[in-house]
Amino acid sequence: MKINGRIFVEKKPGFEVEALEMFSQLKENFNIQAESMRLINVYDVFDIEEEVLEKAKATVFSEPVVDIILDEVETEGMHVIALETLPGQYDQRADSAAQCVKLLNPSSTCKITSGRLLIFDRPLSEEE
Repeated sequence: MKINGRIFVEKKPGFEVEALEMFSQLKENFNIQAESMRLINVYDVFDIEEEVLEKAKATVFSEPVVDIILDEVETEGMHVIALETLPGQYDQRADSAAQCVKLLNPSSTCKITSGRLLIFDRPLSEEE
């Protein structure tokens, strides 16, 4: 049976180098006063077999040693910025994931889109 799914992937503590660097740059360039920021990769997967999706979570969408797979993300009381490619713009992360899913199941015709969530530890002001 084919399903649609959303996968959230976050680096484990100690491996979130990209998130820390991005947060540092945002604080410096935009004078953001937040204390911390989480960076979460989001994958929307359409028309995929359920067993292929479960296998792909640990082999395609994440690296079990350094990533945490989340079913949902708590954002209550936080400021969230969602980033995604524009329609028609090439999404390398999604294309690579789709090609890897094809390696798991050559008959797969799933479609994948990707995005990112920047989650700040508090709401940001209009100036920020």
